[in-house]
Amino acid sequence: MKKINLFIIGPSKWGTTTLWKYLDSNPEICMDPVKEPCSFSYQDWDARVENRISQYRRENSKYYGEASPVYAEVKLIPEIPKRIKSYNPDAKIILMAREPIGRIYSIWKQTLSTGHQYVSGYSRISDVSVPPMPKKINRAVWEYPAFVNSSHYYSIYKAYRECFAEGQIKLMFYEDLLQDPTSFYKELSDFLDITVVKNLEKIWENKGGTKSVAILPFVSRILSHPFSSKVLDKVPVFVKNNVKNLLRNRTLLDQRLTEGDVKKIREVLKYDVQNILEVGKKKDDYWPGWF
Repeated sequence: MKKINLFIIGPSKWGTTTLWKYLDSNPEICMDPVKEPCSFSYQDWDARVENRISQYRRENSKYYGEASPVYAEVKLIPEIPKRIKSYNPDAKIILMAREPIGRIYSIWKQTLSTGHQYVSGYSRISDVSVPPMPKKINRAVWEYPAFVNSSHYYSIYKAYRECFAEGQIKLMFYEDLLQDPTSFYKELSDFLDITVVKNLEKIWENKGGTKSVAILPFVSRILSHPFSSKVLDKVPVFVKNNVKNLLRNRTLLDQRLTEGDVKKIREVLKYDVQNILEVGKKKDDYWPGWF
């Protein structure tokens, strides 16, 4: 009987998409074909899990896994680790960590491009009520859970350690994946006792890059209407692009945190950063500027 026994845990922009693709490329592992099924972030998680397990394509795999960044949101949904343990106490957990300030800027671009400023993205991945993301980055980092709230890495680690043995959890670092992917995948494969996949240069996914700001939902619906499409077909391309750029308000992407914001974030996260680096056997200067 198939049972999910491998979970990639880590908020968005931690490299979870890359790991999902890497693991699914291994013949010993079958990952959920849906990236981010998020079953355990709902109160009816048991029914959702049973529905998902039927979608796994391969039989007799050593691991059946999934990757849902929301599972790291233990401050928002503290029940998730316990739900996973209740489902499978023998599961293995891969927990990813990334330098917090860099991740915050990366998630800011992603959330703007996917419209979190209009409709909370949490409505698509959980049954928890969260207001839409503020359009000012200095407010969003404190008020929207995807930012500082989900950067308490050591708190996330502790929440899973309370449910799973140390040998069931593997802490990995995003920067190691960037700097030395071969060693990164070797370490990961040793943890899972699987064969290292070849052609690793083809694995890297979702590098980010330039993002565009999502258009207001009702404007998007108007533009996609058949009548609007016929009218727009007669408009020069450069005019349509200029209008869309105005509607997207790209200035939102250019917002930066002040030195005061950065200092405050580092003060709030200092304990978690210091302890997660210690757990990962990293030096204090692994993430420059923190100590």
